[in-house]
Amino acid sequence: MKTIKLLTATLFLFVISAVQAQDAHEDSIVKVKELGITVDKVEELDTLNWTEVFSIFKDNNPEDSIQVFIKINKLELKKDDLSKIRYDDLTLSVIGISKNREELKKEINEKTIALIKHLKE
Repeated sequence: MKTIKLLTATLFLFVISAVQAQDAHEDSIVKVKELGITVDKVEELDTLNWTEVFSIFKDNNPEDSIQVFIKINKLELKKDDLSKIRYDDLTLSVIGISKNREELKKEINEKTIALIKHLKE
């Protein structure tokens, strides 16, 4: 009889702790380490909002490594002399740490502007 009471009490305590464990909610913080944007046209590069893009890294630790890249898929450009240039999987990226987000944002913005200028020539 004593064994049954002990088993019942143990089972009861186990059930209560299992229920409490299911009720415990912990807030999760998602850390993003890499963000890539793929475009099909040069004009799409003009619409990128780098402030919004880099805001995704705001919850990262300052020393977390991050990477942002843009990729242009199979771009074919016609030049004035009717020649064509084809780019397959052209990628532009910046890599650094989270606390340097502003510098990375400035760097990729400058590189994007230079790339757009080059592709539109």
